[in-house]
Amino acid sequence: MSENLLGHVSFESAVWVVMNYNGQESAPHGQQHAPPVQAPSAHAVLPSHFEVAERKLRTYDRLQGGEPAAVVRPAGTGDLKGAVARVQVAQGAPRQGKKARPAFAVNSVYDGSPLCTVQPAGEGEYEVYGGDGAALGRIARRGGAVLPWPRRVRWTVQLASSGESLGGKVGTWYAWLGIVVFVPFYALLWLIMTAYALLHLLIGEKEDTSWDLGSPSRTLWRGAGSGTVIEHEGNCVYRIGSPQVDHRLAYALAVLHAWDR
Repeated sequence: MSENLLGHVSFESAVWVVMNYNGQESAPHGQQHAPPVQAPSAHAVLPSHFEVAERKLRTYDRLQGGEPAAVVRPAGTGDLKGAVARVQVAQGAPRQGKKARPAFAVNSVYDGSPLCTVQPAGEGEYEVYGGDGAALGRIARRGGAVLPWPRRVRWTVQLASSGESLGGKVGTWYAWLGIVVFVPFYALLWLIMTAYALLHLLIGEKEDTSWDLGSPSRTLWRGAGSGTVIEHEGNCVYRIGSPQVDHRLAYALAVLHAWDR
């Protein structure tokens, strides 16, 4: 049987050689054949529409046994099996709040190799490197303020590939205006929900009855003279809108941005 199989393989190989030779002879003079399709790179197959899910970023110091602080998966899947990367935070890193997140890595779920690593580089600034150590870009967070005038939190991303800088402010102006207008209503609702939670606590209920009023979070990153390049749609769901943005850099930005949520 093995001899027949070898003979079959040799015959098929011979046919392929003859057809390939004839194809080259029949091609017009000077015309070149298309180069073979290259296999996609490690990050080319990563989703452009994704979410940072299963978030335990705020309690990273309590994780044990290599448990990820978050996962990156295609948006709308709702399935951990569809995750493409895990976020691993450096163990033993001190908690310094929003101004200085600890170093972390975004690792592939397929072989555990790092897609990118993020290193603090000053107050609210981070350097992002690929798994091969090449620089992917720089991320900076400028905090918001109320005085002397209201200022939203601003995230800036500088692409190492082109040097282009992308900026995005957290929350649209009309969303923040709505919060200001409806503050009395929200305050009353918060008091009611807090009283409800305390009542459950007094009667011994163990359920989580807490209620949280989330602030506007939609963020649009734009470059000079360009449209939206990266978008945070809400609920830690993000979309990459330009092929010029490395997915790994966008994932690092999304993790830092989601850490504030």
